Amino acid sequence: MWAVAVQWLTFYWPLVTAPEFVAQIRGESGACPKPIAFRTTINDLVAQYGQQGLWTELREIENDARKIISSLRKIAQTIEKGPVTFAGTRNAPGFQFTKAAPSAPGVKMVDGTLGWIVVPESVWLDISRFDHWIEDSVVIRWSSLTAEMNRRRTLDQFLPYLLSTPGNERDTSEIRAVLASSGRALECVWTGRTLQRGYHVDHAVPYAVWGNNDFWNLLPCHDQMNLQKSDALPAQALIRERADCIVGYWQQYRQVFSRQFDMQIIRALGCRSHLVFQHCVIFLSV
Repeated sequence: MWAVAVQWLTFYWPLVTAPEFVAQIRGESGACPKPIAFRTTINDLVAQYGQQGLWTELREIENDARKIISSLRKIAQTIEKGPVTFAGTRNAPGFQFTKAAPSAPGVKMVDGTLGWIVVPESVWLDISRFDHWIEDSVVIRWSSLTAEMNRRRTLDQFLPYLLSTPGNERDTSEIRAVLASSGRALECVWTGRTLQRGYHVDHAVPYAVWGNNDFWNLLPCHDQMNLQKSDALPAQALIRERADCIVGYWQQYRQVFSRQFDMQIIRALGCRSHLVFQHCVIFLSV
């Protein structure tokens, strides 16, 4: 539930902070006595962090989750009472909610403060395999429904809000700063060639495939190699061959961004263990 609540916050933030009121349930207006349940919650966060403060807020979550837990709990309650409860049918519910953490031999699961959404295995496999396309479809449908709720508006007016991604450039600059401060010679993560000024920071899993700017997915790369790789996934054999270099960079990142790095790994894999780096290499090569 924690991960879903953070995702909802990310998607709803630009809609709630838009220059004009954007209804998200039918009949909602600026003077509506019953707005979406967490609109006030987001407005309170805006008052604290500023209208453009989503990036700062997400950083607060990674640095110290306690600072925003009450806000996430309000969003989580809405998710539990809404889509988790009403997805599927009475006799065949699509999802379930539980306070107890699922068990997994030898694995410490992520923070379950907000509970867990139980997903049928077949649905989870489909989501995992096709998440990028599913998200695109949901965003388009969401924009269409939003246009219907806000009369005399069109779908294209809301797509930019739902497609906005906070902090992409900052992630890259932070990675460069960490690498520069290490004082070590840099090598291309894929070729092993020594890197000079002007190197690129590559998305190991291409952004076009999975819009992910987590630290673990950002690795220094020779500019020509990055252009050649483009939006292709690195070959499984190449990842295994370069595993020591990949893990070495991850260790550098983690020394500086310990909690943030761990939180991002948890979001990507759903679990944490003493073999986290090895798990990540396996994850990249699958």
